[in-house]
Amino acid sequence: MKLRSIYLIPALALAYLSGADAIVNATRVSASALALSIDGNDAGALIAQANMKWAAATKEGKALDQERVGKAGLLGLPLSAAALRMIAYSADMKRDAKRAKNLNLLAAKVNRREKGAQLWLLQAAVARNDVQEALARYDILLSTDYTVREALFTQLGIALTDRAIREAFVPYIRKNPNWLVPFVGFASGSSPAPDALSLALRQSNSFPDTDDAHKAESSLLSQLFAKEKFDEARAFYLTLKGARGPVTVSSTLDNANTDPRFAPMTWQMERGANVGAELLGVKNALKLSVFALSGANGLAASKYLYLSAGSYRFLPQHEVTLDSANARASWTIRCMGVKGASAIYQYDIIRSASSGQSEDTFNIGLNCPVQRLDLNVAGGDDSAGLEIVISRASILR
Repeated sequence: MKLRSIYLIPALALAYLSGADAIVNATRVSASALALSIDGNDAGALIAQANMKWAAATKEGKALDQERVGKAGLLGLPLSAAALRMIAYSADMKRDAKRAKNLNLLAAKVNRREKGAQLWLLQAAVARNDVQEALARYDILLSTDYTVREALFTQLGIALTDRAIREAFVPYIRKNPNWLVPFVGFASGSSPAPDALSLALRQSNSFPDTDDAHKAESSLLSQLFAKEKFDEARAFYLTLKGARGPVTVSSTLDNANTDPRFAPMTWQMERGANVGAELLGVKNALKLSVFALSGANGLAASKYLYLSAGSYRFLPQHEVTLDSANARASWTIRCMGVKGASAIYQYDIIRSASSGQSEDTFNIGLNCPVQRLDLNVAGGDDSAGLEIVISRASILR
């Protein structure tokens, strides 16, 4: 297990986070100098000013011993979590780990929102590879303080690549804390290993059934395809509410295959200013309206498939409603997961002068377990551009 390298938050960053938090939340923060000019022993003002000095020093890469101020603060505020944390940090600087731990535990008990103490306890758990304790501190921090979420979400997304951490994280998914859905939404777009996150969600089998949760699932599914985690993408898709198994092997234009929540497992329509596609019709009588402006070209629509090896027929149906000189349109099936995503089949809707008649049969080899069906278009040379209505793009065995 590589808990230390996965979880570790640099000490200076930890000190800055805790100091900055105290500046925002401590008593008499905005008027600490004035309070001290009136009463030089004002505990709240002493703590607030010490925190500001701590944060400033940390930004400069320095460390301050605040034990004296912390003790002075406790005289006036015996239950000051910030003061306890200051003394704890001083003990840590002096390598008195036991005293630092006990004082930080006390600070966190007095006020579970004492971020500096919670962060120190998190780092201490990391240092001793205590997965359960580290996750418990993550839970407290993420549940009580929005300002640390981005930093800790990033660390947690990486941490889930460790099997032991991922398995220990599953109960938190089932508990559904207030930070879970935001975490999945954040990590789906930033984690270098989205498959670790999706695997944890599959193992829990209890992700919330809400609009925000569905958006996070959609983002994660899209990222799995983007990272070419094709096996996990299919496994994750099949666990989602509303998923349909036949979608993985079908390119039919129907409700199930065009549900935008599951794109690009379902049809993904591009909506650019120069090239794009949109759905027309209702229920299972759907069509794709595709366009490309003059001089523009690109991918208008695509769909992933998991067809097994064998021989297939491609059955297209379309109507070209606007056709410029030298406009082009073609269907291409690419073998994904191999270098270059090579094309294994192409059907020309509008052929160039040099191309031959399109064949409607093609073969998929054993080395091509995942495919993508692409609709590529080019708007041609004159001002009219290209417009096509696609009513069928079926693949049959």
